[in-house]
Amino acid sequence: RGFHTHMCPLLPVLATLASVDPTDHTSWPQLDVCSDQSQGSLFYALRHIGLQGRAQAVVGPMQDDEALLLFALTRAAGVNRALELGGLGGFSARTLLEAVQCTRQPAVYTVDLAPVPVLGRHHRVLQKGAEQVTAADLGGEPFGLLVLDCHHYPATKQLLKNVLRWRLLRRDGMLFLHDTGRHPAGGANSSGVIHQPVERLIAMWLERYDCAASWQRLVVHDDDGHGATPTRHGVTVLQRKVSLAVPQRVCQQGAHGFGGTGPESVRECLRVQTRHQCSRQAARGYDADDIADDFE
Repeated sequence: RGFHTHMCPLLPVLATLASVDPTDHTSWPQLDVCSDQSQGSLFYALRHIGLQGRAQAVVGPMQDDEALLLFALTRAAGVNRALELGGLGGFSARTLLEAVQCTRQPAVYTVDLAPVPVLGRHHRVLQKGAEQVTAADLGGEPFGLLVLDCHHYPATKQLLKNVLRWRLLRRDGMLFLHDTGRHPAGGANSSGVIHQPVERLIAMWLERYDCAASWQRLVVHDDDGHGATPTRHGVTVLQRKVSLAVPQRVCQQGAHGFGGTGPESVRECLRVQTRHQCSRQAARGYDADDIADDFE
């Protein structure tokens, strides 16, 4: 009984979606998703994802799983403005638009030399080279997310330099670099093929160019093919280091939240928050080659 009571608010949304052919974009109904308090509209927001089949064997657009990650990061981080470099047919732009649409002053900017369809009133397409984009083109407000997917090193590098110089990336903003993984090995290529080297190089360049920001990486690859999808294009997410500091008074009072159990002493609570240099001997969870790479 409780289950059905909980599900009742979803029924009108689910009933509407049940009548839709997901492959026919013209048949999609217009729902006022921002007034829906049931979260049933979440399924509607994801209606364009899941059409690639289990293999997700697409060349060009993001794979469905990667689009889900992009959607989740955008929603969970409260991103209202996103900028993507490389638009193709608009698949990633649609994902971003669905994720930001109920935020304050939502906007998605797509930069591409080729024509990209405009997908809604919050979508702005700049048909020009990334290095030609001006601060005025971007509306003057910081972005919470940059999607880099054009595979052109000089243009991407210049755009990033400009965005940082114009202070158009939020302090906690993220970079979502697509195609950074390896494709399965074949023949003599025992370690696999780096799908797109450019975005990998851009990630490493940024960490050197803006080294004071202490950029952190989340690498989402499946280079060894453990997943259900045979080939994963791969994503790398970069973000400036964000402080997770716990105030001294919390340590002293032992107030570690509802149901939380903190460190055994105030000293440890404070000590784990101090800066430290990890030595080769202290490293955990890496083999020797990984440690050497990290310290080179």
